[in-house]
Amino acid sequence: MKLVLALLLVFLSGRIYAENPRLISVIEPPANYLNARGEPDGFVTDIIRTLQEELNNHSKIEFIPEARALKIAEQNANVILFSFSRTPEREQKFHWLGQVQSKKWHIITLKTRQLAIDSPGQLKTLPSIGVVRGDVREAWLIAQGFSNISSVASHEQNIRRLLTGRVTAILYELQGLRHLTASLRLEPDTFESVYIANQSDVYILMSKQGTSPTLLRRWQQAFSQLRHSGKLGQIARKWQARLLSKQNTPSEVVDNILVF
Repeated sequence: MKLVLALLLVFLSGRIYAENPRLISVIEPPANYLNARGEPDGFVTDIIRTLQEELNNHSKIEFIPEARALKIAEQNANVILFSFSRTPEREQKFHWLGQVQSKKWHIITLKTRQLAIDSPGQLKTLPSIGVVRGDVREAWLIAQGFSNISSVASHEQNIRRLLTGRVTAILYELQGLRHLTASLRLEPDTFESVYIANQSDVYILMSKQGTSPTLLRRWQQAFSQLRHSGKLGQIARKWQARLLSKQNTPSEVVDNILVF
């Protein structure tokens, strides 16, 4: 009898462990990033941690470059990614747990360049546009037929390249720019947005291949409860106030999500 119970406990603990999701994010402040103490931080990270508390989940948050994170989620079961833009190309590859953000993509350059952009055609004539390798903005520019794309590993690298003149402009968001200029001790007025190229809705998503239906359902229900209980809106409003006071980053809370 004791042997049977021991085997049952091993089996059950194995099932519980197997259905613990792998949590993967990208460095994309202020939604998700590593703070000065080297800890995961950000308003979407807050959402994930609240979901973990509701589900008694203790998975560690990993930060991985976007292209590799997407590949891991496409090829492996029980993987949760955050925060990723929802695109037609990605639609059928993942389960979409819930929207957490909506953001505009700005063409950002040095104010001293005094660039004036009125159309996508003008963007294609720029010497170079900096993006992050594997990022959704790089994929979008490629799909739009841009040939002046210059890709590197991080947004911070792009900001530094903009300062040294190695790229003419970067495709990024103003809220991320303000976060990084603050951490790099740069004057935000050094930069300006000259054109809004696109807008995307950002989600928490889960892998499809082999993912446990029970695990998927539990996280879907937890996110739905978070939204209907008002906690999702509370997190959004907390970060709206925090970003405005600390970084002068304005935003709206619409349907319980931050809109930049």
